[in-house]
Amino acid sequence: MQWRLRDGTSEYELDLGRSHAGPSATDPDAVVLDPDDAVDVLGRLARDPIALHLLRDIHIAVVGTDSGRSLSDFVVVAGILDAIHMARLTMRRLPTRVGRTDPLESNASSSATPLQDLATLTAAPEVVPPAPLEPAVVHQIEILARAAASGAPFCEECECE
Repeated sequence: MQWRLRDGTSEYELDLGRSHAGPSATDPDAVVLDPDDAVDVLGRLARDPIALHLLRDIHIAVVGTDSGRSLSDFVVVAGILDAIHMARLTMRRLPTRVGRTDPLESNASSSATPLQDLATLTAAPEVVPPAPLEPAVVHQIEILARAAASGAPFCEECECE
């Protein structure tokens, strides 16, 4: 049985039932922690409520009883450390991975995809025809255009025909 825990940027694997120095089933580059390092890591993990919940599940699996929910946090961490010291539980630090860690799909290529020119992707602006003018607006435009052409001052109420 395996569990994975994260402490900031580091990821750890706890493994029940494997040899203490054996490789990880999921990552051959994992480093087995010695019990002294495990004390430091478990101390940091026990401060995180989510990790502590998982540590309680691990304690139940290692000890074999379901009394882990009512135990003190110190007893849970001590029980896990005891299992690490007795080589019933192995703790490994997994290497930090950057980028994709999942395998590419069968039809995908690992080469870089060329970027397209973004100017070709933008659509031409849609030309909206102007709405037809109402007859009253057309009449007002004619009056104002004649007044402007003659240069005479005008008042739109007086000049209306």
